Amino acid sequence: MVTRAAHIAASYFSHAAHHQISALGNGLINDTFLVTTAQESFVLQRINTQVFPDPAGMMENLIRLNQHLRQKSSSEVRLKIPQLIKTLNHHNYAVDPQKNVWRALEFIDNTVSKELISNLEEAKQLGFA
Repeated sequence: MVTRAAHIAASYFSHAAHHQISALGNGLINDTFLVTTAQESFVLQRINTQVFPDPAGMMENLIRLNQHLRQKSSSEVRLKIPQLIKTLNHHNYAVDPQKNVWRALEFIDNTVSKELISNLEEAKQLGFA
């Protein structure tokens, strides 16, 4: 899967040919990778279309969620949703020769992705979204 991710990374950045790719997280549904280039890092994710059969709709929801959160003040929301990165052809996602759908997202350094809510404050932050 890393080889496919390496190939698809070039759909997002011309300089992604010189990169390092590593698995990221414990994805049970999607395959997620951290792509690191000399200029930046980003998250590359293969979307499981068995679980998400409408990737275009899913991406539109992500865009709307980001727009909604940007309208809230930073004192209300301490949750940051990674920004979508468009392909070099200005698409919201890429499709590889095997028909796998891939998206790229901003990598937010020094953060954690919660798999479980552990306290009331975390639940409140999710409620603001």
